Amino acid sequence: MRRFLNDLRDLFNILLQLAIIGFLIWFALRILFPAVPTGPQYDCDDKTLAMYEHFQSLGFEVEPIAGNLELENETLLQSNHVWLFVKMGDYVQAYDWGLPQFDAQHYFGYPISYQDLIRAVKADID
Repeated sequence: MRRFLNDLRDLFNILLQLAIIGFLIWFALRILFPAVPTGPQYDCDDKTLAMYEHFQSLGFEVEPIAGNLELENETLLQSNHVWLFVKMGDYVQAYDWGLPQFDAQHYFGYPISYQDLIRAVKADID
């Protein structure tokens, strides 16, 4: 009987550890992959605003970036897209459409203000 209870305790400890690991993974995914609005009425500035608010609420430094992913070394006037830089310690991660981006083009662009981002979102409504 004592062996059965020890085995049961060991099984409980293993299940508890797996539950904790599962929760931590879920929690990390909720932080690193923000929920962004979906549907055809939402474009890049709407999703960037959602990511901006998500990461800023968690205490990250964020910066909206304007650029053109189809051109290299574009000017600000050639920009047709917006995404987000999220500073994580000494590292900056580009996020676009709610997902981290790793291509070089997402790391070239022009910082815009939060107010400019809000104006872009409001322009879609007007």
